[in-house]
Amino acid sequence: MVILLRIDDRLLHGQVAFSWLNTMGPEAIVIANDEILSNEIQKTAIKMAKPAGIKMTIRSLEDGIHLINNDRVKEMKLFVVVKTTEDALKVVKDEDNEDMFELIDISNYYCFNITCLFSFVKQFYSFIA
Repeated sequence: MVILLRIDDRLLHGQVAFSWLNTMGPEAIVIANDEILSNEIQKTAIKMAKPAGIKMTIRSLEDGIHLINNDRVKEMKLFVVVKTTEDALKVVKDEDNEDMFELIDISNYYCFNITCLFSFVKQFYSFIA
């Protein structure tokens, strides 16, 4: 089960790793982002931010969605991080993810204008309504 889906253009960093993870108590972190797969420096930084004793995987968005739907991890408490609202909608709208999310956190996500944030909220609301 995904206990927290976080939208953060920084993905994982020290503040998130310690504050959210200590509060939420996930068993594993799933970073789902296509761009990071080709950025070795960012992957290294993310791995350094991960607290000891917690599992983590860095996947493409599609592979991340498949992973959280995998029967072997469906019962695990997962902390999933995506970079954009568009990616979050893809994760939430996946047909296998119905009723899988306890909390969605929009943070440190820079919209170049307020319209993009309203667009996300409107699309998300229409999906859950």
